[in-house]
Amino acid sequence: MLEILQVLIGRTDKNTLLNYLISQAQSDFKAYCNRNDVPEGTDEIIIQMVLVKYNRLGAEGLNSESFSGVSNNYIDGYPANITAALNTYRKMKLL
Repeated sequence: MLEILQVLIGRTDKNTLLNYLISQAQSDFKAYCNRNDVPEGTDEIIIQMVLVKYNRLGAEGLNSESFSGVSNNYIDGYPANITAALNTYRKMKLL
C-alpha cells in the first residue's frame, strides 16, 4: 500500500507519515466495521481512507472557511462512497 500511496500523492519521502495514516485508517476500518481484522480485498478502501486523512492534514477541526469571497466547506467523516464500501464489510454488533 505504501508504494501506491507514494505514487498517488507524488511523494517518496513521507514513509513515516504514510505508515501512520495507514495504521489510523485500518483502526478506523476496524472500529466502523466492528471487526478485529482487516480482511483481504480492502486495500482500495484503506487507500481511499488514507488519502482523505492526508488531504485533511492541517485542516483538522475546520467545518468551513472563507477568504475574500471564496468559501470552502469540509465534510465530516468519510465521503459517502467510502462509507458505502465500508458497509459491505460491517458486522452487526449484538448487545
